[in-house]
Amino acid sequence: MFRRQQETFSERLLRLIGFSGRKNASVYRAANIDRRLFSKIISDREYMPSRDTCIAFAVALDLDMVNTADLLRRAGYALSYSSKRDLLLQYAIENHFGTVDRVNELLNACHELPLGYRWYGLGGL
Repeated sequence: MFRRQQETFSERLLRLIGFSGRKNASVYRAANIDRRLFSKIISDREYMPSRDTCIAFAVALDLDMVNTADLLRRAGYALSYSSKRDLLLQYAIENHFGTVDRVNELLNACHELPLGYRWYGLGGL
């Protein structure tokens, strides 16, 4: 059973960052992720970040939907076709919005909570 175990979220994230050719710091900054949280993610291979954190990394890395879904799955999440917010997130990813701020502008315009809304003091995840 354990032979089928795949890369963890943190292992896949580090690999995707390597493929992008960017520095770790530029990616976590683009994702609006705190350095301490990023450090926790990469130092603890079993750590499971929040769903919004996973999506923020996917946006910052400009991943397509296949790689986004794979990254989310490794943290135990998925995007749903029955959620307006998730449909907007899928639209932003498929259309390469490129920054978390642009995605949040779309979400805000559609009266949905922004990515990382707990960072804005609007509640917890």
